[in-house]
Amino acid sequence: MSSAVPVEEAAASTAVPAADAAVSEGQRSRNRCISRLEYAVTKNPRVQKMIAAIEVLGCPIPDSFFSCGTCGEKISGGFIPRQSSSSSSSSSSSSSSAGAGAYVPKLMMCDTDMDETTFENTMVHELVHAYDQCKIKLDFANCLHHACTEVRASSLSGECSYRQEFNRGNQQVHQGGLQCVQRRATLSVANNPYCKDVAKDAVLAVYDVCSHDTAPLDNDRYED
Repeated sequence: MSSAVPVEEAAASTAVPAADAAVSEGQRSRNRCISRLEYAVTKNPRVQKMIAAIEVLGCPIPDSFFSCGTCGEKISGGFIPRQSSSSSSSSSSSSSSAGAGAYVPKLMMCDTDMDETTFENTMVHELVHAYDQCKIKLDFANCLHHACTEVRASSLSGECSYRQEFNRGNQQVHQGGLQCVQRRATLSVANNPYCKDVAKDAVLAVYDVCSHDTAPLDNDRYED
């Protein structure tokens, strides 16, 4: 994979002068997202390790894997699992060898305002999903599958470090990380229409096993 991060280019603006400020701000946000993506892929050791591990499993990263986009409130990124080059994933520009069953997912980072630590933690979080999807072919209709990858992603990404929790206003020291992982994993699973009524139970059922599965960041977990 090249060192540059292929991303979707923003359309050229034809806005009237009265909207120039908003358009300019939107373009600045998109450019900031693209710049951070490029930096994380080329400089962040955890991001680089995740990408390498996915490819070692036999899932080459598609050219269009990384992108920036506009998201809803409080969303920093997302992983879109795709296992074929069907019409539903036609926007992906994966290699010409990709056929039925090919690994052609997407990782989209939001161009909303967030600090660099949150941005990079989010990338690791979504890359954990990509790793799990490649390794075990996640079935997101299986609530235990979804719960496990969310527990792993929240645990490994650094989003539940003491500093991150403190910045959210959560200052509990004893079992604070455990509660953060379970809380955030439950929120994510609850957004799955298959699992919204059993999200908490699914997370609790898999927590002990999945929180101890630290591959492929066994020696590089984020602690702060």
